[in-house]
Amino acid sequence: GSFSPSRDEDIDYQSLLLGTAKVELVILAQTSASLFAEDYDDAVTRRMSAGAGVPAITSAQAVGRAVRALVRTRPQSRSQLEARSRSHLSRVGR
Repeated sequence: GSFSPSRDEDIDYQSLLLGTAKVELVILAQTSASLFAEDYDDAVTRRMSAGAGVPAITSAQAVGRAVRALVRTRPQSRSQLEARSRSHLSRVGR
């Protein structure tokens, strides 16, 4: 079958349920949905945040933010990037 993103009514309902669980963040881990429409991530995160009452993000947005953060640090070499990664992992407890 062909791909289709999550239905709006499902996003709305599940976001409301997550809001009752007192979560701090809602994440949609359906990366291929981000390719469905130009504004899909923005639209779906608005719906999720409105329903749950907390910030929302998609996995594609999270990856994009991580890549931009890495680019901003501009490591000079692979060894510097590896050192930064090890340092970060030791801080977050792997």
